[in-house]
Amino acid sequence: MYIFYKKNFVQPPGCFNKILLIMKLTTLLLIVSIMQVSATSFAQKITLSEKAATLKTVFDKIRSQTGYDFVFVDATIRTIKPFSIQVKNEDLKIVLDKIFEGQPLTYSIEDKSVVVSKKEVTLINRLEDKITSFLRQDSVNYKGTVYNEKGLPLSGATIQLKEGTRITHSTPQGNFVIHGPVKGTLVVSFLGYANKEINVNAKDSDRQLKINMITTASELGEVAIVSTGYQDIPKERATGSFEVITAKQLQHSNDPNLLRRLEGITTSLDFRNTLRPTNSSQKSRIPTIGQMTIRGRNTLGNISITTNTSGWPLIVIDGIASPYGTTAPYSGAEDLINPDDVESVTILKDAASASIWGSRAANGVIVIKTKRGALNRPVRVSFNSSINVAEKVDLFYKPQMTVSDYIDAQKLSFNQEFADPESDGLQDPELFTPQKFTNPVWEIMTLQRKDPNPDNPIYDQQIDALRGNDIRRDFNKYFLQNAMAQRYSLSVDGGSKNVAYRLSGAFNKNNQNTKGSSLNNFSLGYNTTVKLLKNLDFNGGIMYNRQNTDGQYQADQIQATNIGMPFFPYTRLVDDQGNPAVVAKLYRPVYLDLLQQTYGDKILDMSYKPLESINEGYLKGKVHAFNLNLNTVYRLSQVFSANVAYNYSKVLNGSTELRRQDSWYMRELINRFTSPDGARNIPLGGLLVTRNAESDRHTLRGLLNVNKTWSDKHSLSAIAGVDISQDYNKQHNNQYYGYDENTLYTSNLLNYATGYSFLFPDLDGNFSSAIPVAGDARIGFSDSRLRLFSVFSNAAYTYNNRYTISGSIRKDGSSQFGLKTNKSGTPYFSFGAGWNIDKEAFYKLTWLPSLKFRATYGYNGNVNSSTLPRTVIRYSVLSGLSSPTLLPFATTTNAPNRALRPERTGMLNLGFDFGFKNNRISGSIEYYDKRTVDLIGSNPVDPNTGFNSISFNSGNLHGYGVDFTLNSVNLVTGAFRWESTFRLSYNRVKLTKLFVPPVSNVGQRFGSTFNVGYDLTSLFAYKWGGLDPETGDPRVISNGEAVTVDGTDFEVMAAIDEGPVSDLRYMGSSVAVYFGSFQHTFSYRSFTLSANIMYKLGYYTRRPISDIVGYGFLFPEFIGQGTLLGAEYSQRWQKPGDELKTNVPSQVYQNAINNTARDNYYQFADINVIRADHIRLQEINLGYSFKTGSRFIKNPRVYANINNLGILWRANKLGIDPDINDYPQPRTYNLGFSANF
Repeated sequence: MYIFYKKNFVQPPGCFNKILLIMKLTTLLLIVSIMQVSATSFAQKITLSEKAATLKTVFDKIRSQTGYDFVFVDATIRTIKPFSIQVKNEDLKIVLDKIFEGQPLTYSIEDKSVVVSKKEVTLINRLEDKITSFLRQDSVNYKGTVYNEKGLPLSGATIQLKEGTRITHSTPQGNFVIHGPVKGTLVVSFLGYANKEINVNAKDSDRQLKINMITTASELGEVAIVSTGYQDIPKERATGSFEVITAKQLQHSNDPNLLRRLEGITTSLDFRNTLRPTNSSQKSRIPTIGQMTIRGRNTLGNISITTNTSGWPLIVIDGIASPYGTTAPYSGAEDLINPDDVESVTILKDAASASIWGSRAANGVIVIKTKRGALNRPVRVSFNSSINVAEKVDLFYKPQMTVSDYIDAQKLSFNQEFADPESDGLQDPELFTPQKFTNPVWEIMTLQRKDPNPDNPIYDQQIDALRGNDIRRDFNKYFLQNAMAQRYSLSVDGGSKNVAYRLSGAFNKNNQNTKGSSLNNFSLGYNTTVKLLKNLDFNGGIMYNRQNTDGQYQADQIQATNIGMPFFPYTRLVDDQGNPAVVAKLYRPVYLDLLQQTYGDKILDMSYKPLESINEGYLKGKVHAFNLNLNTVYRLSQVFSANVAYNYSKVLNGSTELRRQDSWYMRELINRFTSPDGARNIPLGGLLVTRNAESDRHTLRGLLNVNKTWSDKHSLSAIAGVDISQDYNKQHNNQYYGYDENTLYTSNLLNYATGYSFLFPDLDGNFSSAIPVAGDARIGFSDSRLRLFSVFSNAAYTYNNRYTISGSIRKDGSSQFGLKTNKSGTPYFSFGAGWNIDKEAFYKLTWLPSLKFRATYGYNGNVNSSTLPRTVIRYSVLSGLSSPTLLPFATTTNAPNRALRPERTGMLNLGFDFGFKNNRISGSIEYYDKRTVDLIGSNPVDPNTGFNSISFNSGNLHGYGVDFTLNSVNLVTGAFRWESTFRLSYNRVKLTKLFVPPVSNVGQRFGSTFNVGYDLTSLFAYKWGGLDPETGDPRVISNGEAVTVDGTDFEVMAAIDEGPVSDLRYMGSSVAVYFGSFQHTFSYRSFTLSANIMYKLGYYTRRPISDIVGYGFLFPEFIGQGTLLGAEYSQRWQKPGDELKTNVPSQVYQNAINNTARDNYYQFADINVIRADHIRLQEINLGYSFKTGSRFIKNPRVYANINNLGILWRANKLGIDPDINDYPQPRTYNLGFSANF
């Protein structure tokens, strides 16, 4: 272990040495625990958890736990098929009775041996059977065949008359014959399968009965236990809303991100995929946890900001809340978890299930349990490997304005800009006049106007040559690639009588869809359970994760899916010989020529070649995460137990950005800060920017558990405990000019206070400035410390396995709360009730044998991370002329608020769980109603306070919805089986109160992110009034009339903004109101095929801006210059009468501000809002399990997966994917292999 880290692990600086020491010592301790040998005498309490095990295997497990030997003849047990059994701390006799129930075998215990023999029918039984036959006048034989769930013959099944003693067993071919009455009931049973009753009569004696057995719940993987993170609860006694996803269900996807695997296989969990743009950089992408909502959001926090975790669900891993913290906003905890290490994921959706987490639970809780070893288990090795290939982003997916139309628009705008026939177009370059580059078409037309022979066809030929270019082809060839991910996972687990262990490791290598971009993960984990004493157990776990990312440096970053400056739709990246082409960037080429002629070798070459420049730097990220769990459990008695747990986690998140000297960014910067005599105020070399964040978290927990069952009717389960935790986060950023990669030399002793004269003006017309400091480096040092203290209790009582009542209470104190709240804050509580209706004596519905009702109510909280209760003072040093002394100064960034308290959400949840006969149809339906109070929002205050606004508790929300799940076994015939799961969620969240001045006009409504009385994700639009018949300008409805907006009349635009709110049209929610999936699984012998169809309904979205004309993009000063104007450009209004057949405004050329203002009234009109409803085929999975008699390899399986197959139906007719509103996620193909050894 030590050698591995020494050779391959890049050791971070500072206190991480201590982490490595802890890892080594802890690992040594845990490995030593494996080696111990127990001399404890054999006990007769047995714990088994076996699936598809042979009788001999089960005998071996019992022998290892009890010391009892089994005596049998191989031929006697050979016909017994594998079965499943789960028992915990049961007596030997009880376990044996369960094993031999329904089997053609019996047993006897002699000393320390169990003797197994065939079950013989006694003389008394035969005599009783004869008498019963005579009295019942038996006269027929019933014959048939018994099949398992895969349609294969089931040998050794027990067939008996429901009344009487007559019994027989199926042959190895599954056949049976039994003599019985002309009318009766046959009961077929087999261990691991649900009993089946068949009503028969004399007519059935003439045919061969076909009996298909169904595996029991444990065989199908139905969850019997749910977890809150603090305790495990039997499902039949749970009153809250839990949804459990098993390890087997997680296999539907091969996504290395655990949380992404939850999409489409749960209810209530909605993914905001618009927050995951295709081809976005890793740094700008919001973590997956920030893209998810559970039953909607319960806060006003802006989830589009990567550092604002308010509104995110809480992640709990092995009982610890977010052990990896949130200091790695670009690499959430979900990226650091190996999905193959996960045993189950439980989603806590209501107050009863989640309120135990108090002030962090209002937005839902996701509880992740990792796999562990088991006592008395032989060594088992599990291996899983896969390769995933994704198609390139389809840059031609979206309809776009043609290149030829774009050139014509630029020609028209040139003629409008320089309408004076005496004008020569763009001015001649002057050394001290800013010379911002416009576009190649304007440059060519300028040369044409200056030419004494403007009719020379060469100019039109040059422009026409551009029409044949399409930069998307070059982007596709030189920047994009097929993303490829390779995953390898290996684990070893097992255990002796007193020690259980599991060691696992995984490596993911991902080459992303942009060349030069990659993301690699490595994880290594170990956990153990040691029975130190008779009543004392120790559980320990250690996990190390490393993640590396590589990508383009940001200064000259190129995103192939975003055409804009310095690129135009017709830009070429290579010349006719295939060499990297020069592309004009920022400055006009003729101006750069002038600079070169004037200063010669005093300045560096300023030509920009994109294909070379992107290799002149990098952005590398590195995350190291370490997590240590220690837990001791002492059983005080059969009723009481106590445990003390400690968790320590550390995350180091760093990034290094290098902009080499040869990068265009550095060449331009060095040249601009060069003196006319050639002296350089910024030294030659690169610029290295470092960003380092560090997080330390300590959690200490004390817990008392109560579990008591008495009189076979009463059951009590309760916990009470204390949590103490501290998070310490710090950040340090810096930059180094003159960096040399070979010598590691820097020239960082620069004067950041002095203003230097520029060799040439920048594009804003400035002639001097201080040496710039990179944005992140300005942060310098920062740190924060968060402490949390909690006391809590939870209890549930069950009577007669029918009635359950539960309750919980928790009180949190935190440094994020105000002093007044910490002293007298309201605790979080819940109570619930469950009623197993099917266990009532009056319940007689044989077609619906399973029915349960649940009801809960309680409060959860949410800590809004956007504000703090105390005054925050920030010390800063500004570089540049504004701070020539470089002395620090202080600003107050947060006002004190002693009464600041968490947002509180009260939720009512009502639910039914049901199951039809033989579980052919089962499911659940839940209704919930939630009300959030004390929302934290920014509110205007008297400026005399020193602040323009202060955040305090000032709003309410009302949410409600339904979750529905329906499982069905549609068809079982022979070896073929078809199962389905339909999931539906309905959710609305509306803002009911906000302590701000009421919205009274159109401008205020459009400027408000949140609107009282509407959906939290409300979408408003101007009422479209058509086009002006004379000018083609857009018109909107204001005060009941169509008003023309030409972009120049600011009084008209002001009047529209001051109009009544009713002038706007409320379109609806911008987030799906209905969503869910329809999953199908087909199995035939060893083959399994599944498909998942997902849908989102009842919401709206605006058309992508790239689809809509925007004439502001034509102006050189506009930031989006170079962007296509929209595919509908060719449909624009051009002459009177066109308004009758188009809504696309005419092209005008005024200025960037006026054009953009005019564009907005069209772009944000209701005609450009579309229904976002759609249904998509998300994935198809195919698996094949090999049958092997090898003792070395077990359960070998190959599998294949296709993901992101496409939309089956959409409400809009424009071909827009509303779930992304961008280029669609590329289709991915996955092939893998797994096996146990």
